[in-house]
Amino acid sequence: MSVYEGKIYAGTAEKSGANAVYRLMCWNDTIWTKVSTLNGPINALCAFKGSLYAGGKFTMADTTRVKFMARWNDTTWNAVGRNVSNNVRAIAVYHNKLYIGGQFSEVLWWNGRNWETAMGKTTQFKEYVKSFCIYNDELYACGEFSYLSKWNTQDWDESGSMNDAASVVAVYNSQLYMGGDFISVSDKNYANHIASYDVLSKTWSCLGGVFYSAGDCKPYSGTVWALAEYKGYLYIGGQFMVAGGKLMNNIARLKVPEKN
Repeated sequence: MSVYEGKIYAGTAEKSGANAVYRLMCWNDTIWTKVSTLNGPINALCAFKGSLYAGGKFTMADTTRVKFMARWNDTTWNAVGRNVSNNVRAIAVYHNKLYIGGQFSEVLWWNGRNWETAMGKTTQFKEYVKSFCIYNDELYACGEFSYLSKWNTQDWDESGSMNDAASVVAVYNSQLYMGGDFISVSDKNYANHIASYDVLSKTWSCLGGVFYSAGDCKPYSGTVWALAEYKGYLYIGGQFMVAGGKLMNNIARLKVPEKN
């Protein structure tokens, strides 16, 4: 979801027989209304310079031919370049530039006419980016690789390691939080899909973890897909039945005191 022109927009999927119907929807404070239909899912939305940018696995937005990225101007869709090669999973605005990541081995930024690489000469992601986060005026990324990565405007630096992929990175209480498929982080053995990272000390903290099964609590049988701060809580969404030792159902919230 994203806020654009004072309204909330969302990418949705609905079943219609054997085929899914993918739409951009808008909330008018009473009901959701259909804005347009695409031929694939929207994975990321971001307002930038008076337009709403959508990224995903689609090649048509209504009747407009696009290539995994499209720009909505409140009336019509426009293509955003032609050199994005695959599914877009993440969008961020950093230093007044639009960045995207997805199922391709680099991060790209939009120069107004074409997409350019935002990769240094020494770093190549082993897999693709799934989430961006801006913290202390720095751009962080995580994805289908086993570390947290930070953009220094010239190259990407590894900032923390996990034993498996991460789906999301977010800011809460002046700390970075990550969720995903990993069960351990650096020297911490039992993170179980969610942990916080202190940038200054370069250390991880575990939060109790999430599990899918309340019976055996196998660490690999759960995951975190989404994180968001709201009214002093960190909201956690994913596929799990236990969070912090308590029975939950795919969504939970966590209260962590701010550090002095």
